[in-house]
Amino acid sequence: MDMRPPNASPAAIVLIGNGQHAKVIKEAVEAGGGRVVAIADDNVTERYETADVIYAPVKDVAALLLQFAAKAVLAIGNNRTRMEVAKSLSLLEDAYGTVIHPSAIVSPSAAIGPGTVVMAGAIIQTDASLGAHSILNTRASLDHDSAAGNFVHLCPGVVTAGEVVIETGAMVGTGATILPRTTVAKWSTVAAGAVVTHHTPAFTTVAGVPARPLVQKRKGGAK
Repeated sequence: MDMRPPNASPAAIVLIGNGQHAKVIKEAVEAGGGRVVAIADDNVTERYETADVIYAPVKDVAALLLQFAAKAVLAIGNNRTRMEVAKSLSLLEDAYGTVIHPSAIVSPSAAIGPGTVVMAGAIIQTDASLGAHSILNTRASLDHDSAAGNFVHLCPGVVTAGEVVIETGAMVGTGATILPRTTVAKWSTVAAGAVVTHHTPAFTTVAGVPARPLVQKRKGGAK
């Protein structure tokens, strides 16, 4: 995967998805001086245009990227759905852009994967990395030497200490805290407000202070 140093958002973006998450990404793009030129969604059957944006079916994404010399971003909050849509589109990594809100603080030594979104007030510290198609949501922080994988979601107000690992598909709920040198395993969920003091099991929901396992998820289809 092509991990990129932090840069401003691309000038032209095609969003894939048209829910509440999409409108937040759209504002982040515009705040950085870019423009969402099109929104592709499964609920759109035929292309149509409003004053400022084209709406189109998902099958038109490749053509829209070519038409506008744009980059794609998956505007889908659910990690598994985001992964499935990325697989179905089969776009090259270079077809995806990153969106970084201008109020975010991102270390020049950090690395961010394609298709990832860094929301308002978020922080990525020294030598931290955030994988492809991930979400660092409002005021969430990824501290020094930490690594978050692909299709991860750190919800608003999440705090990670240094040398934390967030594996593929994991979701860390609003206001949760991850203590130093702790791993949140793949496709696990950390409940809102939890404090993770030890490694979490894969495919498991943890909650509480300190966080303890509640529910093991089905493993089918996850990688």
